[in-house]
Order: sequence, then C-alpha cells, then structure tokens
Amino acid sequence: VWDVGFTQFNGFDGDNAFGDAVTAFDGGYVVSNRLQDLGAVVDGGMVQIYDNTDQVIQTLQDPFLAEDGEQFGSALASTDDGRWLLIGSPFDNVGTNVGAVHIYERQANGSYAHTQFLEAPVGVDARIGFVQDSISISDNLLVIGNPTDPGLNGLGISRGAAYIYERQGSTWQFLQTVFSGDAANGDGFGLTVANTDDTVVVGEPGNGATSPTSPGSDGAVFVFKRNATGEWEQTQRFFQGDDSGFGQAMAIEDGLLIIGAPIFAAGPPLSGAAFLYQEGPTGFTLVSTFQSPSPNLFNQYGFSVSINDGRIAVGEPYEGGNVGSVWLFDAADLISTPFCDQPVPNSVGDTATMLMVGSDVIAQADLTARVNGLPPGVSMLFLTSMQQGSTPMAGNSLGTLCLAGSIGRFKNGIVQASEFGTAELSIGLTEIPQGAGLVTVQSGETWNFQGWYRDVANGLATSNFTEAVSVTFE
Repeated sequence: VWDVGFTQFNGFDGDNAFGDAVTAFDGGYVVSNRLQDLGAVVDGGMVQIYDNTDQVIQTLQDPFLAEDGEQFGSALASTDDGRWLLIGSPFDNVGTNVGAVHIYERQANGSYAHTQFLEAPVGVDARIGFVQDSISISDNLLVIGNPTDPGLNGLGISRGAAYIYERQGSTWQFLQTVFSGDAANGDGFGLTVANTDDTVVVGEPGNGATSPTSPGSDGAVFVFKRNATGEWEQTQRFFQGDDSGFGQAMAIEDGLLIIGAPIFAAGPPLSGAAFLYQEGPTGFTLVSTFQSPSPNLFNQYGFSVSINDGRIAVGEPYEGGNVGSVWLFDAADLISTPFCDQPVPNSVGDTATMLMVGSDVIAQADLTARVNGLPPGVSMLFLTSMQQGSTPMAGNSLGTLCLAGSIGRFKNGIVQASEFGTAELSIGLTEIPQGAGLVTVQSGETWNFQGWYRDVANGLATSNFTEAVSVTFE
C-alpha cells in the first residue's frame, strides 16, 4: 500500500505550471516550473531539484540567456542514478533553430552543471523538448522526439522523427535519425519516446494504424534495434484498434514495455487502457492489458505510465469526475516466459496472449493464468504439459498447438471470455492434469501452458490457440 508521504509546492506565486513535468531518480526528483517568470522575463521557466528529504537543493534556468516565452523545463528526463538530467526548452533561441534540450551532469559535490545543448537538424521545424515524454535517456543512449519534423526525405508536414545520441565519455554524440515507415502528414512520430541502452521505442499517437497512409488517432508504436552494421532499424510495430491514442505514453525497463492508450474504448468511449509487452527471443509480445476496474466515459486510463524497479504506475486523470487516480502494479508477479510461434489473429483482429501471475514458489500456492485478446464471450480451455512442441492447425484450428507429450486439460478450465476479451483461471499446483491423473508440481520442474478457444472465421465456426508460456517452479 502506497501512502502520500509529502505534497510539494514550489513556494512561488502566480501561474507557473509547477509540476507540469517531473522526473525522479535514486535520491531525489526534479520538478518543472515552465511558466515561471524570471524578473522581467515572462514565462522564462525554471526547474527545481529536490533531495529525498523534499528540500530544494538547486534551481536551474536557461544557462545562457532566459527569454520571454522560452518555457525552460517543459520536458524532463533523468538516468536512474541521477547522473544525467535532460531539460527541454522548446522556444529557446540558443542555437540555429528554435528549441533545445539542455544536458546537465551531476558533479562530485551533488550539484548539476550544464555540459551541452542539443537541437534539431538545421532547417527542421523544431520546438524539441516541448512535450514531457518526447525526451528519454539511459546510461549510454539519449533519444529526442520531434513530432514536427517533416519526416523521411523532408517532404512531409509534421510526420515526425526521433534523434538518437550515444555517450562518449562525458559528451553526447549524434548517431542517427529514425523515421516512421508509414507516417502521413500530421501523424507526429516522436511525440513520445522511451529507451534503454539497446532499444529505442517511438510513439506515433496520430498514426491511422488501420489505414496507415492517413492521419488519425489510432496510434502506433515502433521498436528500433541495432543491426549487424550498428545502424538502428525498425524491428516491430504495434497498434491496438481504432481511435485508441495508442502510444501517447510509454515506459521501458528490463525487457518490459508499458504503453498507454488513453482514448481506447474499454467499454465506454475514451475510458482508456494500458498494454504491457514483454521481450522474448522473437521480440516484444503483449502479455497483459490493464484497464480501470470501473471504466467510465472520458476517464482516459493510460494517459500517463511509468515503470521503475518492476513497479508499474498507470494514470487515470479524469477518474471520479476529474479527481484522478494512479494505479500501481508489480511486474514481479509476471513469472512466465512466452515461447513458440506468434498467435494467429482471431475474428476481432487480436492475437490472444497468455501470462502467468502470482508466484513460482510452490509453497506459496499462488498461480493464475490470464488471457487477453479473446473475442468477447467465447469459450476457452486451459491446457498444460511438460513438453513443448509446434503443431500448426492442430485439430483444424487456426493457430499452432505449442504443447507436446502428455497434454492435460484443467477440469475447471472451461472459461467464458469477458466483454473485454479477457479470461483467467486459478491453477492448483497439486492438481495438474496428466494422462495418469492429477499430479503435483515439483521444485525445478518447468510446466507449459496454453489456451484453446472457439471462434468464427468467414462466417464458419472454427477454433484458435493462445500464445504459449512456460514457468519454472521453485
């Protein structure tokens, strides 16, 4: 249970947009005052750095010359250890373009010193650092999104781009610009970015994902990895249905990627959802969908997301009539590893994914199988075995059976999918079905799980398989 330990105020009067952007690191946090007046300078902007006792230890503003309307502090990002701090200043005139991202490094005495500023390529409409989630940094990689970039070949209007930098000692060197492979004018690729040292993720909330050549609000998210020559190339593209705003918020950590879709219709319009992906041998796959327990019109669950040390936070700003809520989840409860082929899309266009949550410690007797992406209302069975396999279209089903050997069907495992396309089953570790009867899971054993469900294709009754996952027990 998390309690509010401290509510922070900046101590200044006036409309300064305190808290419009924040970032936290081990030992402290940083809060924006992007509309703070600085003497005669109107809306010059500043940020305040706090230690873990909630005391201001340093105040920063434009290190060169603060100007009217500069809005220094519009976006913030930091490394987990607090060594590096990024501050967006979208109307800064320090370089050849309007807009800059300033880099600060923490010194031996704990203070932050300005080391560098970055701007968009010459001739590109910039305003970089304007949106909180448009800058991201890890220990050795830095990404700046620019949704107003004209895009590939410079022929579009606000198709967007993301600029990747790599740290060389204490200097950040430009590496590469990446673009959307299907952006239309106004799509805004780069409105959100997230990264680790080996993965770059770029959101394009304006992408018309179901009709990629036209702008829209479906949203799409693109994953980039280094290829054999060291260049960054697109490896995956995700989207989640019409008019969902998918990719408006993102966060990544240790092979887990959480993506917000605040206008996703999880029942009522604009109720919102968040989608959790886990990285495996074939890339990221969807392992869980988070929704409000009581989805309501315009709540926009998934408007903001964060992940740190396995703790996932999802914001729902308009829950309870603009009161707002933040929902917390523990990724440590996700104990399964996906394997086998990607599931085949079903009649609602989704691929049904499975994950096991709870504990892999047998003595705790806490294991639940959860499935997302089912057609609402369909019946499904939960299956298990100790052997893995790959049998396409087993029993004339559309998907692939990924289990082999002695395959058991849970006696209580006939479940009907909810209206949101979800299903779950509590697994008793002393009642695992096998050919000789029920068996008990032993320490060191790996068990595999998969679901089979009914569906319709081209007006005819058929069936399909979910993703398969494995759990090794202790």
